[in-house]
Order: sequence, then C-alpha cells, then structure tokens
Amino acid sequence: MKKRRYPGRISFKGDWLNMPLVSAVGFDSFRKPIPLSMHSHDGYELTYVTEGEVTWKIKDGPSLRLVGGDAAVTQPGSFHCGKWNIIQPCGLFWVVFTPFAPNASKLAPFSKRELASMDKVLHSAGNSVCSTSQRFRESFDSLLELMTRTEHDASNIFTAPRSRSLISEIFILATELFSRPSTEKKLPALLLEVDKFMRKHLSQNLKVEDIADAFGLSTTFFSEAFKKESGQTPADYFRRMKCEEACRVLRSRRCSVTETAFSLGFSSSQYFAGVFKKYTGMTPGCYKSFKKGN
Repeated sequence: MKKRRYPGRISFKGDWLNMPLVSAVGFDSFRKPIPLSMHSHDGYELTYVTEGEVTWKIKDGPSLRLVGGDAAVTQPGSFHCGKWNIIQPCGLFWVVFTPFAPNASKLAPFSKRELASMDKVLHSAGNSVCSTSQRFRESFDSLLELMTRTEHDASNIFTAPRSRSLISEIFILATELFSRPSTEKKLPALLLEVDKFMRKHLSQNLKVEDIADAFGLSTTFFSEAFKKESGQTPADYFRRMKCEEACRVLRSRRCSVTETAFSLGFSSSQYFAGVFKKYTGMTPGCYKSFKKGN
C-alpha cells in the first residue's frame, strides 16, 4: 500500500459549512516546525494526528501527547500551546465547535438534547487524549478529500452538505471515544523517582549505568523496565528532558548556544545542536532567533 500524501494546508471558517455548531475546521501537513504560542478557543477543539507527533502543553494542567492515530479534546477557554511553543512536523486535523451555543442545532443532525449530551460527555472528559477507531479515520479521510476538492473547486453545491454529514459523524464518533473510562496509567513510583533524579542532574552527562546504580538496579533490568513503562529508553528520555530545559533557557535568558550546551552537560555545542534539532526540528540558534521574533 502506498503511503498517503497529505496536502499542505486547508482551512475554512465555520460559515463555509453554514453550520453554527462549527467555528473553524482545517488540516495542516507540517514538514518543518512552526510557532504556536499559548491560545484558547471559545468552543471545544478536537485535534487528530494523522502522522508524526504533537504535544499540547496545557496551562495549569498535564501535557497531552498525540502520535499518529490519536485524537485529543481541549476544553473551551483552556489555554494551550505546542510543546516548546512549536508544532513539530506532523499531519494535524483540527476543528473548533460549540455544542452549547444557542443555535448549534441549525443545519446539524442533532437535537438540542443530543447536543447537551455531547457537551456533557466532552466536558467530563476534560483535556484528554484517546486512540481513534478505524471508522473515525475513514470518516476523516472522506472529509479531507472533500475539503481538498473544495479548495480547488468550490462550484459543487453538494460539497457543504456532504461535509456537514461527515463532520457530524466525526463528532459522534469522538464523543463515543471520549465517553469511555480513561485507561491512562499513572507513572509507577520508580519512574517518578527517576524523573526527579534526572531533573536534579541536568547539568551532568549521566550515563544509563549511572542512573541504574543510583537506584541499586542492573543496567539491563533498569533499561528494559524503564522503556516498558515510559515507551522510551532512559537515554532518550534524558535527552528530551535536556532539550526541554534548553528551550526554556534559550527563551528566558541571554545565554549563548554554547553556554546553554555546557550548562546542560553536552560535550560540545555541535553535539548539542544535533540532539536539539533531532527533538525540536530546528537548531538552537534558529530556535533562539525564532523566539526573539515572536
């Protein structure tokens, strides 16, 4: 099967659908990181990642990490941004909708009672992530095909009603997905302690065996157990943590890239730049310049 090629950017205001329930809808295929600072919406925002990875940093709340096939809902008025104030390369569908709006049932296949139930489920879900179903993904693909066609030729008068039908199906499927009890597991106590240990030693060039020794574990057992619980190797987890701190330093201090590299235990600014670009999609110098301009 050929890998699907997604379009670059498609976005429409809600009036394209002539559906008061929807404020805006769009799809982006990001091939390089782009800025996304803290913002909020008047309605719920449903996001769906087709490929790549997205992490929503929630103000006063836990971050939401999505990989290909995951969907997330963020609450009305909930301030959020991309991790490190950027969106990494990915395919991202997004729609902002207000089931609680007085005229939300107009041209929508939902009664006011059904919209109230949708609102109740999504409100109870809070800011959360879930894996999508095959039916959800197929509905999205059909909607994206219509959106792509409309961008190039808006003459077909039936495109909007077909799109209203598909996006309503996506709302139903998403509401069903988010109505299920959360299966998210809390991090085991050991992983939390390792996280704290790493944060205390960000300025050092810790090796995996150093961390394992600190907890009285063999390197092999520790590495396997850590990856099983976190989905990442200890070294990868530590490097990501260092890059997150580097972003904070580059945003808030007048430190050079070299100073930042050495303060975080990297052996050279060149090595630091390579690691930083791997996890953020841009070099430290580009990130620093980008933040100054934004």
